[in-house]
Amino acid sequence: TPSTSTVMHDEFGDHMSSTFEGKDVSSMERIYRWEAGAHMIADRPVLGFGPNGFVPNYKEYTVFIFETWVSDNPEQSTVHNYYMLQAIELGIPGMLLFILILIIFFLDIEGQYARENIEAKGVFYLVLGVSMSSIVITNLFGDLIETDKIGFFFFLLMGMSLVVPALGKSSTFNHA
Repeated sequence: TPSTSTVMHDEFGDHMSSTFEGKDVSSMERIYRWEAGAHMIADRPVLGFGPNGFVPNYKEYTVFIFETWVSDNPEQSTVHNYYMLQAIELGIPGMLLFILILIIFFLDIEGQYARENIEAKGVFYLVLGVSMSSIVITNLFGDLIETDKIGFFFFLLMGMSLVVPALGKSSTFNHA
């Protein structure tokens, strides 16, 4: 069961053991915010709270048992899950639209790879898919698409998936 007493460690081993014991501040803060996010989604499932709607609204949806010593949130960070953030801000339809875009991306990449798997273009599609997979997984525990760290690569990969198929037979991809 989670503990209301959370700590921070400098050593990796201590950090891992406190995580499994439910005493790690980072993990408990995520649960604190995810719990609030789930209540927010339940309260406004269709339209959400609007852009940047999490931070000014989440406190009234929190459950005190998961509160940590960093829950005051002076850095104004959000829910630490991009998919949940989409549902909070845009409602469930907005989140589903975002997931649909990801599904279309992966289906297209898979189809292009299946057609081009021997050529350099096929390897390029594989790289696009694996790169996007890492972003999709990372965003289960963060909301990084709207930052310059990940957002640039997310939109670059989306754009490349549209541009590469348009390259003609005389492309350098086919001569590599």
